[in-house]
Amino acid sequence: MAHDAGALLIVDSTWSGLIAQNPIQHGADVVIHSATKYLNGHGDALGGAIMGPRKLLADVREYGIVHLAPASVPSMPG
Repeated sequence: MAHDAGALLIVDSTWSGLIAQNPIQHGADVVIHSATKYLNGHGDALGGAIMGPRKLLADVREYGIVHLAPASVPSMPG
């Protein structure tokens, strides 16, 4: 339905995990996993991953750097 409307399908797959489900194989454009809930449920540590097309993630990262001015931004692998 998202693609028919011209929208991206973004899935928060934190609770299903990486083994139980692979949203990209089912048509998701971007998948988000939060490791914070598994590592520390208190909110004083952050961790996670965002997976999707390299170009899309690079564009989002660049937009964030320009408009949100993060203090430090890790480089993308590869």
